[in-house]
Amino acid sequence: MKINKTFSAVMAALVACACLAAPAPAEFRLVDVKPRVLTPGGSSGFNDRVIFSFVEPDEKLTLRIFTLDGRKIEEIDYGAAGTERLVWNACAAGSMVSPGVYIYQLEADGKVFSGTLVVAR
Repeated sequence: MKINKTFSAVMAALVACACLAAPAPAEFRLVDVKPRVLTPGGSSGFNDRVIFSFVEPDEKLTLRIFTLDGRKIEEIDYGAAGTERLVWNACAAGSMVSPGVYIYQLEADGKVFSGTLVVAR
């Protein structure tokens, strides 16, 4: 008789678990941008590049870098869905950018995230 009571309790738990809804798929979102101040070309090797971390987009990802006056100096398309990190090394058109404040724009799945970065020497 004790076995039946235990068996009934286990069945009740299984039925409750079967009714749980599946989690919603993750939406593209920017998680972190580090560091915000870059010092490329230094001998230490630290802060030579910025790493953008995000929740995986379903579509291609585009990174754009602008000067403060709105001039686009870099645009990089990352065509592979499934990427979760992206790196920019403070270069545009094959050359290191000048020290200053820059605007980044990260776009995927119809969403755009933007912010600022500082390049210092």
